[in-house]
Amino acid sequence: MAPRLSLLLTFLVLPACGSTVVPGEAADGGVEAAADTGTVVSETGPDVPAVETGLCARTNDRLTIVATGRHTLGCSIGTRDAGIPGPMTGQIVRVDATSFDLDTCPPTADCVPLITTFKVTAPGLDLRGMREKSYVEVTYTESFFFGCSTSIVVRSVDTWTGVKNPADVGGKIYLAGGDGDDPTLPFAIDKVRQHCLPEGTPTCGGSAAPDHYAYRFAGTATIGMGETTTFTAAGQKFEARNLRAYYLGWCDEYWDYAFWLTSAKP
Repeated sequence: MAPRLSLLLTFLVLPACGSTVVPGEAADGGVEAAADTGTVVSETGPDVPAVETGLCARTNDRLTIVATGRHTLGCSIGTRDAGIPGPMTGQIVRVDATSFDLDTCPPTADCVPLITTFKVTAPGLDLRGMREKSYVEVTYTESFFFGCSTSIVVRSVDTWTGVKNPADVGGKIYLAGGDGDDPTLPFAIDKVRQHCLPEGTPTCGGSAAPDHYAYRFAGTATIGMGETTTFTAAGQKFEARNLRAYYLGWCDEYWDYAFWLTSAKP
């Protein structure tokens, strides 16, 4: 088995809330235990066949994250940073629908702009909800194990080197997402079985049963593949999209999960 190489750029530490697989309701009306975990989780409401709700339609969309400039990161980058710096705090000095520039020269320092451009793209994603001039912390993760997985979180900070954020209050999550991996957020990220594949579908093992999955955020908003919705968590309103979420039973097929969320427009 190939060794795993993990690269972590830690810009932000948030309270840990793990991502879990939530089983669906059993045919007898009881609850179904998550495979290999011993966990038993109930699902609200009757077991409606997913084919009737469109949740068995499978998408294969991607969240792509690339950083260039002062730091070079991303699964598609051939030459990347030799070492991953962190923690990093900066000011958003430019933002458009698909990218933002982060200047890491502190407001109390006499230095030229230290710009890293983050380009983050996926169907439906628009970064223009970020506040230009806001001070932020960013967490970026990248790991390799038969495939490349990434995640990102961008969150405002109230002060930087003692200087008040000129554009926003602290603690707002502007952007979070993952492709093959889930970021750490102050609320739960679960994956809910949709019972699209026959029971007994061959599998290589692992904690997830072969199936299509919906994302569930903060225990309330459940989103099927290709769907976008809004929800409120941690005192903030978000817009989120399930880019893909399925496991077909292949060996080492752990990366077919991806989503993004942004601070919802007022």
